[in-house]
Amino acid sequence: MVAEDELPTTATIAETRKGFPSIGAVGADSPCPGSRLLPDVPIHSRKGVLGRRRNLVSPPSARVLLRRCFGSLGENRQVTDGLPNVQNGTFRLVDAAWNEFVYGGHFLALGDALTLWALGLVAGIPVTWDFLVIVYLCVFAANLYNRKTEAEHDTLGNGVRVKVMAKYDRAFVPITVVSLGIVIFLLLRFANIAVLLFAAVVFGISILYTAVLKPLTKYVVGFKSYVAAFFYALMVPLMATYYGQRIGWAVLLVFVFYFVRIFISNAACDIKDTESDGKRGLKTLAVYFGNEKAARILRIVSLLSAIPIVVGIYLGALPLFAAAILLTVVYAYYYLMPNHAADNETLTALIIDGEFLFWLPLVLIGRAFL
Repeated sequence: MVAEDELPTTATIAETRKGFPSIGAVGADSPCPGSRLLPDVPIHSRKGVLGRRRNLVSPPSARVLLRRCFGSLGENRQVTDGLPNVQNGTFRLVDAAWNEFVYGGHFLALGDALTLWALGLVAGIPVTWDFLVIVYLCVFAANLYNRKTEAEHDTLGNGVRVKVMAKYDRAFVPITVVSLGIVIFLLLRFANIAVLLFAAVVFGISILYTAVLKPLTKYVVGFKSYVAAFFYALMVPLMATYYGQRIGWAVLLVFVFYFVRIFISNAACDIKDTESDGKRGLKTLAVYFGNEKAARILRIVSLLSAIPIVVGIYLGALPLFAAAILLTVVYAYYYLMPNHAADNETLTALIIDGEFLFWLPLVLIGRAFL
């Protein structure tokens, strides 16, 4: 047993620890931190304070730990709520690129371009790169205008998106002009004036709703979702016209299916905006029926959306592999389940809008095996 006179004093322990950095320290001079630690806790004895021990708390996630380690290299960091706030560097760049892709409208535009490619395969229309670029730029420009116009009302449910879109304030006109200029050039280069006029009508519907028709949502339940669905679904007959295909049963059935799927997606996105839409008097499904009942209605509509594809396969208007696209019905049923409906911005941006990224892989897999 060690005698009390031989026990180390606080000064001795401090001298011993001198030069060894605390693994829980967060600062410009600290090494890559390990587990977050609570403040030192004194250990008492009859002779006084012997030293200090540290209490461990749950270790941070891998993402947080990596962000701390790599973010500490050559950077000036500030501590906010106990975590380092990375001012510059790789992670800030990655975060900015991710937010731009998801909340800047590129994620949505890419999903719709790939969806039209998938629907072209189902309807027997050979889709080429030029039409995909046209769809991408049209959807991007339309959403850019809508989100810029609605920015003041989106703060409650779309805070991150509002911040991302704020940087487009000065560049809005140049970006829109360049995007539409490329669209016009491609339409004239690969199609004709008639198709250009058709495309102008499709694009004009989205602009007309945002600029003029949106107040009708105060009187017609779900009007916003109907218009959005009509805008996107019109891309199907536009695609057929662009490639000189006749608008037969295959195109009509795919049009109806796409219309219903977009309606479900748009109405589901409104669930997170119930508070802001309610204050504005907009009768979305979520505002009119309540979140839970609206989600229940959308689950039923989602099941019914399979009818056009099933009928098309039965009549021989659509190929058998078109059945693979019906897995999106199961996917939508998942995000519309109670306590999992679109009640936050990330869920909306990634899961609901992300549904359309799966259409092309599903169709390609179905075509390979069915």
